[in-house]
Amino acid sequence: MQFGLRRCKCRFSSLLVVLGLFIVGMIILTDGLRGLSGEALRRFLAESTQTPFRGAIAGAITTAAIQSSSATTVITIGFVSAGLLTFSQALGIIFGANIGTTLTGWLVAIVGFKLKLGTVILAAHPFGSHAETVWPWPPSELSAGPLLDSAC
Repeated sequence: MQFGLRRCKCRFSSLLVVLGLFIVGMIILTDGLRGLSGEALRRFLAESTQTPFRGAIAGAITTAAIQSSSATTVITIGFVSAGLLTFSQALGIIFGANIGTTLTGWLVAIVGFKLKLGTVILAAHPFGSHAETVWPWPPSELSAGPLLDSAC
């Protein structure tokens, strides 16, 4: 029983550390967005999210481009915290991010895993087919890292 209680305390402390890192990351993201936000970015975001429908389209396109609705949501929250978007504009983007995730799933279901999306995206990249020498994506190894496999 002693071992189980110690393990539970270790997991709880790890959860608190990860939550703290997330909050610090959001603060850094918000401060960075405030510093980088110019009039052109404000205008672009305002035009892209004039209506909830346009916000949903922007969210779906962004999610399809970066392949992560979580990243789209975090960036949107950062924009709201920085004062670049209103809450109602952010709702449209987040709704569109969920639609973009669904469309990505349908694309994989229809086309299958045989299509290398990295190669398709690299074809539209300014470096063309030589982009893999500059930016090797996808990486050969992906791992969760030592954070999840800590020896508590």
